[in-house]
Amino acid sequence: MNLGFFAAIFRVDEGWVGILVSEKGLCRVFLPGRTERAVRADLLKGCQCSPINFKPPEKLVKPFINDFSGYFSGSVKRFSLPLDFCGATDFERAVWKVTRAIPYGETRTYGWVAKMLRRPNAVRAVGGALGRNPLPLIIPCHRVVGTDGSLGGFSGGLAWKRRLLALEKQHSSKS
Repeated sequence: MNLGFFAAIFRVDEGWVGILVSEKGLCRVFLPGRTERAVRADLLKGCQCSPINFKPPEKLVKPFINDFSGYFSGSVKRFSLPLDFCGATDFERAVWKVTRAIPYGETRTYGWVAKMLRRPNAVRAVGGALGRNPLPLIIPCHRVVGTDGSLGGFSGGLAWKRRLLALEKQHSSKS
């Protein structure tokens, strides 16, 4: 039985986070926004899922809320929550799996990800798959940079990419 999708919007120190959860797991993350209303609008605009229930059971979303709050405070360095990759291609799933293996506080290049996939010439395709990442933070595409150390792109914008890398660097040095 398909229960549909549940949306939750919650506050962390950095702002309002939006998540979309199916019965299989987390399927969408919206990085902290300035207002709850803006995150809700992004959630509705960025999702072709229906129906969306904005009153999820607490037991369903509480583990996600705890992990996100923990990530921003530096106590959660790896997410192990169930994920729902509905609609993703096999290549995207492979790219995201490799990217999830990048250690907290470290970076790798797009070329490195392509080599791990045994497709060293697929650097642009790797960038495309990371650009379609529906789960920033969980799939830490912010940890993937250009060969020359340039940031490349990020769905949340380069300011967020810098912020996340700095946050992880700060908390890595405390470990």
